[in-house]
Amino acid sequence: MSKQRLTVLLAVILLFSCLTGCGGESVFGGDEQETLEIPGFPITMLDRSMKEVTLEHAWERVVCTDSATLYSVASLGRLSSVVAYTGPVEGSLMDTLAGGNTFSSAIPGDADVVLYSAKQADLYGALPNAYCLFSEVTEFVLYFYTFTNLSNALMASSEWHVLETASIALLNKVNQAVGHVPFADQKTFLFLNEKDLCLALAGESRNILNEMGDHAACINVARSDTGSEEIYVSVTAELAKEWDPDVIWVPWYADYTVEDVVSDPVYANLRAVKEGSVRRFPGPLEPWYESTFAAYIGTCWMAYDLYPELYPAESFVEDVNEFYEIMYHMTFTPEELCVR
Repeated sequence: MSKQRLTVLLAVILLFSCLTGCGGESVFGGDEQETLEIPGFPITMLDRSMKEVTLEHAWERVVCTDSATLYSVASLGRLSSVVAYTGPVEGSLMDTLAGGNTFSSAIPGDADVVLYSAKQADLYGALPNAYCLFSEVTEFVLYFYTFTNLSNALMASSEWHVLETASIALLNKVNQAVGHVPFADQKTFLFLNEKDLCLALAGESRNILNEMGDHAACINVARSDTGSEEIYVSVTAELAKEWDPDVIWVPWYADYTVEDVVSDPVYANLRAVKEGSVRRFPGPLEPWYESTFAAYIGTCWMAYDLYPELYPAESFVEDVNEFYEIMYHMTFTPEELCVR
């Protein structure tokens, strides 16, 4: 990521903080203290589908519908408010956070809210208590809108502002390590679809994985900056040869394997295949490629994976464990953090 882009991000966060922070409880971070506003109810918010939602009280009975919404609630320390979960549990971390308890898959009639992502709009969007937490187009700046609303609704403003500070610090560390890599020398990647190995992430620039690449000084060869709404593009042998990325990343929870990609004729003649650079993008703890705070960790892993001489394993493990200690009060071994 360029210093200019990080500066813009910090400026937006500062402006947003100035507009929303005034009076309330104290949050400590470093040597400074910040006062946070505790919202009074009722409050009115816009979800990511631009639907106006009025809360008469804090959300105490929450339904999550995918791993992104579930881990978002967990990161704010409010997992105990989740009364049902309708999606597959991705990552061993959730079992630990839930203390071995399982979630009901039935949506109770008295749930305060059903949190969903835009890709699930057909399933949940029409419910009267539905709230779209993530749209198809996401970038880090929008996290601050999304998580401010979510933390207000869950009465978790203190937790959110601590994570806000930690996430910016983490991006700063990555930028210090690889932000000086000239554009012409930046590594290139192809990120494949979970369901179909011949679909690759494209999207416009405001896609979270594309922005993760910006921060980690790497370029998505299938990326489109034309304003196209297509999230994925079909990969042909001709396109693959033209792109010839340095690495091909396979989502951890893909329905196929790395070996399937390597043996597929579409990719057979690429440098990434010949040099053994087709790898799974981590997700054993939690998916590091989704629109949650884990995306900050995924950004670190991108930098480590592509520039180990600039961002070595030791720095990666130290930085990520510092972040996990703040978010979940847990640390992990290098193996658990997918260090090769």
